[in-house]
Amino acid sequence: MIIGAESAIHLVNFAMFDPPIYVLDSAMEYSYSHVVATLGFALAAGAGYLAVQRTRRRAWGVIAVVASVLLVDNVTRLHESVPAWPLVFAPLMLALAIGGLRIAGRDSAVRVGLSLLFVSLAVHVVVLAGAELGWWPESRQRLDLWRFQALIAFKEGTELAGWLLFAPALALLARRQPERPSAASRRPPSSCAAAAGKTT
Repeated sequence: MIIGAESAIHLVNFAMFDPPIYVLDSAMEYSYSHVVATLGFALAAGAGYLAVQRTRRRAWGVIAVVASVLLVDNVTRLHESVPAWPLVFAPLMLALAIGGLRIAGRDSAVRVGLSLLFVSLAVHVVVLAGAELGWWPESRQRLDLWRFQALIAFKEGTELAGWLLFAPALALLARRQPERPSAASRRPPSSCAAAAGKTT
């Protein structure tokens, strides 16, 4: 449903308006879909940091760090200066997937969300590979191809759907994590306290 809605918004905007409305154009850096995805990064990072404080589990720490890196990149657009950046980001996404699957348990939203994010990453690779192989004409002509616009719509739709499933599910899981007992509460009673207990 989310993928269909995002694709429809992008393609209708492309077909009806010349130039397309910026905020509805998923190919633009600060379109609504990118803003929502950025909020997803922030929510996932916050959930990770909250849970790691409660549980000290490494998987939550990995999620917090990776989501933070993605958040900073999405705001600053650093990846645009990195050649073949989807291949560079693949290890980060793999780390996010491993961390997410380790804490997901039976939560299907986390699993489905991760699957959609990897589909989006794969489409990113196809788009960049197509540009290198000459599938899309250069400059503005490339943006006038419906097949390119359809790929953009699907890519952004799967990414948006992935984060809308993954990030809120992480936040709910983080809230359900039991707090780890403090070191003081786990410490055995001292001999004096034990002796005092025996005399009472």
